[in-house]
Amino acid sequence: MQSATETEKKFIDAAVRIFLRYGVRKSTMSDIAAEAGVSRPTLYASYRSKDEILAASIRDMSEASLNRAMTAWETCDLLGEKLDAYFQATIIPAYEMLESAVDADDLMSGHNAAGKAAILEGQIAKRKAMMTILQPHKAKIEKSGQTVSQLAHFIVVTSTCFKYSAQDKDDLLDLLASLKTSVLAITGEHS
Repeated sequence: MQSATETEKKFIDAAVRIFLRYGVRKSTMSDIAAEAGVSRPTLYASYRSKDEILAASIRDMSEASLNRAMTAWETCDLLGEKLDAYFQATIIPAYEMLESAVDADDLMSGHNAAGKAAILEGQIAKRKAMMTILQPHKAKIEKSGQTVSQLAHFIVVTSTCFKYSAQDKDDLLDLLASLKTSVLAITGEHS
């Protein structure tokens, strides 16, 4: 993933605020430009459409959350700690953001093909990162009948689905705790 420039980041932050406030469908490039404090032509110089800035916003948020998780992993020794750090950096903030959104369904789905592609890019990056923390447990994972890649994919997709399907934050935390317990049972590590 390519990081956004400072100007693009300003536009992305404004777009996210507008998408949360009005929903993606009801948001306009004019709304985003006004929120960013620029003219529409200035915004259009960076992003040709609302769909393009939505995809950029998804990529930016995904990259930022993964970077927070990977930074936290540097101070973790145990897999359980790393899973907790991943959930704290990626899943819980996304759940809280969706809870504040006017039209969370629009944001969850990615709204369009470009948004869906950006979501998939983020999941792939997260799966690759998850594989790095699972790699030391490769033998036990394979003994369970899975590969490191399969388990990493399962963790990323499952935890992502939890943020959409949890009844409330306590339910989300319970679901994440159950996922962590299951992964630790497969790897033979205890928290």
